[in-house]
Amino acid sequence: MLQLDVTASGAEHHTFRISPLRSHLFDPGKTPLLNKVKFRNFVLQQVIELMSLSRPARGVNHRRGRISYSQLGINQLGAVYEALLSYQGFFAETDLYEVKKAEEAHNVLETAYFVKPEELE
Repeated sequence: MLQLDVTASGAEHHTFRISPLRSHLFDPGKTPLLNKVKFRNFVLQQVIELMSLSRPARGVNHRRGRISYSQLGINQLGAVYEALLSYQGFFAETDLYEVKKAEEAHNVLETAYFVKPEELE
């Protein structure tokens, strides 16, 4: 939301403000485990990059495109929303490797399977 701010001198400045969302979803009392998590800046930078740029194209031109969520169709936006709603994270107690069946092509949209190092074979 764009608002006008009036300073003590009476001058108006254009500022960008986001009003807080008051929801139990963001209530620290409901997320004690998440409240302990601290993300380093480089991790947050990777998250923003992955969510805002496409994968590098194969071939001669390896440029990445900017993802515009406002340009998504209703079905694409619905798929993003449903994927976020169905996401189930977990805390690994040991190192894990993401695997797929040998005959299947890699598809990041499919269910991920994880195994311990000793189970890789």
